[in-house]
Amino acid sequence: MGDSAADSRSITILVASETGNSLEVGEDLQAAVASVCGRVRLIEAFDYDLDDLEHEDILLMVTSTQGEGEPPYGAEDLYDAVVLAKRTFSLQGVAFAVLGLGDSAYAENYNLMARQFDARYEQLGARRLFPHGECDFDYEEAASHWIAEIMPVLRRELADGEVMEQRVDQEQSTPAPAAGIATPKTAGSDAEPHAAKRSAANAGAPNTATLIERVLLTTPESDKEVYRIRLDLGEGSEYHPGDLLSIRYINGDDTVRRFLDDVFGEGGGEAHEKLFATLKHTRDITRLTPALIGRYAERYGNAELLRLVDDEAWLGRYLAGHRPSALFRDYPPESVGLTDDSVLSVFTSQNRRMYSISNAQCDSGTLVDLTLTKVEYDGWYDAAHDCGSDGMQEAVHGAHHVGECSRYMTTAAIGSRIEFALLSNERFRLPKDASRPIVMIALGSAIAPYRAFLQERSQNRKSYGKNWLMVGNRSPSEDFLYGQELEAYANSGLLSKFDTAWSRYGDIHEHVQDVMLRRGLELWHWIAAGACVYLCGHGRSAIDSIQQALVQVIGEHAGFTEEQAEEYVKSLKSSSRLQY
Repeated sequence: MGDSAADSRSITILVASETGNSLEVGEDLQAAVASVCGRVRLIEAFDYDLDDLEHEDILLMVTSTQGEGEPPYGAEDLYDAVVLAKRTFSLQGVAFAVLGLGDSAYAENYNLMARQFDARYEQLGARRLFPHGECDFDYEEAASHWIAEIMPVLRRELADGEVMEQRVDQEQSTPAPAAGIATPKTAGSDAEPHAAKRSAANAGAPNTATLIERVLLTTPESDKEVYRIRLDLGEGSEYHPGDLLSIRYINGDDTVRRFLDDVFGEGGGEAHEKLFATLKHTRDITRLTPALIGRYAERYGNAELLRLVDDEAWLGRYLAGHRPSALFRDYPPESVGLTDDSVLSVFTSQNRRMYSISNAQCDSGTLVDLTLTKVEYDGWYDAAHDCGSDGMQEAVHGAHHVGECSRYMTTAAIGSRIEFALLSNERFRLPKDASRPIVMIALGSAIAPYRAFLQERSQNRKSYGKNWLMVGNRSPSEDFLYGQELEAYANSGLLSKFDTAWSRYGDIHEHVQDVMLRRGLELWHWIAAGACVYLCGHGRSAIDSIQQALVQVIGEHAGFTEEQAEEYVKSLKSSSRLQY
């Protein structure tokens, strides 16, 4: 560190994280700045004392954005105090920089937390050391570049206490990992499901589980395959109902070969064996995002694509209808040639998918169950992001497509070792007051976390409140997932109420929203009596539809206007009585 000025300075790395990604980046940042400053602390938002804020020397913040532009779990108090100005601060003398993690594949609020905290710190009198950074879903490389670029700034700051603020035009910036300072204007939010922090088996640790069982839950008549996958995590892994398991999958040879044929021409895989192996084992090559398109355009300098990347209408159409490797065919590189390294610099996202855990540890020990839908289709497909999403967001007419993680998990030999990470999910938890009733609303395989809830509540039934499950599927003869278990819970009284909606069965085709409206008065009585309501479904539009049905139920049976009902639903969410 070298001089007294640096030794007298201090750096606080403030992390607001749900999935653990921001925490992981914060730890990388801590390791880097420890080489230039002797007084460095890393602290998560839920542990941060707001009285310290005015007394910080250098504040480096790493934050994700959740849901519809919301702060990460545990950062609500910090957000309310700073961004919503519920407390008064004077940050004169504080130097700061902010790094955000988000997902530009979503429609609104991309990296909103980073933007809001960055602007608010400046409004409160703090001095910006460096432009705020915005990392996309595949955040690793962009975060590393942002850390590398801020290090010289910190060295100068620590040497003499002064640094000229570096300015960039955020509106003109593109998602170039080499700069690591911004992503496209397209908005979004974190793709990963809600989680507060990594467990001991964290997102960065190379943990391996054993695949011990795979059971098909749907019947042969069904046109979809849904499996219960059972893994043995081994000793030392702890999880709770509502938590998530991240699976690191291996891409199929056919998928990698098709990718390389698109990139280098037919036979590309044979000429690039090292790249083939790297893509197969370490990269996501099936998920197309705005940031990936932006990186491609910047890296390869295709003039037409550089113009189109800011056209949101074009972007939406292209994302829906193409696999990532189609970029090489549709918009060939112009400024640089194709090399293995250049391809890897565009495809930076790791090959991981997350699933809700489908069982309670109190009932299973070291075992974990996942509820997984095999993704396989021909022709056009409009991908959905859901609780067990396989991440496919591309479709080409006439082609056969396979979700790589679901393929991997449904074809791996029993006894295979599967790399995993546990993610704690504090935003999807049973109520702390065990006597409180709960209402669980699910679509299809999104029933997964509710199976864990019910197993947990079955252990000491006298201590728990009433349970109501509403679940929607296609047909009781094809995809009544965990049907025997659920009927047993209903017969035993663990499920006080159990409603099903069948969209392709008999004369009445219902969705779970229809059941909510039909049972609206009783649903309102449960809510008015203090019930917690949980929603889990496939895609943002499905959740929005269920939530709108909830607004309608409350408005009709509580005598509220639509605006009052919407405010009531917001209050349920803010008090954690509505979770999704």
